[in-house]
Amino acid sequence: MQTVIDKEITPESEVKNLLGCVLAQFEDAISMVEKLSNGKALIEIDGTVDETGEKEGLYGIKVINNRLETAYNVPIEVIVKTPLHNVIDSLKSGEFRHLDSITRIK
Repeated sequence: MQTVIDKEITPESEVKNLLGCVLAQFEDAISMVEKLSNGKALIEIDGTVDETGEKEGLYGIKVINNRLETAYNVPIEVIVKTPLHNVIDSLKSGEFRHLDSITRIK
């Protein structure tokens, strides 16, 4: 994912740029798990959650755990507020790992 930095700095553009950077780090961390798993995709991004997310107010990233054969909606808020290693550990194990703004991964 490539982050584009706006030329005109406004509060909105600063938020947009920050979110872009955080989501790029999240994507890089998911890719790193694959590299550390000898090229086998233990977890992988499978798109975004739009329709159901809008209804519940949880826009998120859909992540598949191939070992557990399950998928999770990881809300953007969780990715922003939680240390990245906690989010990744939760996605790998399928267990609660001190995620801010949520009591479990769905």
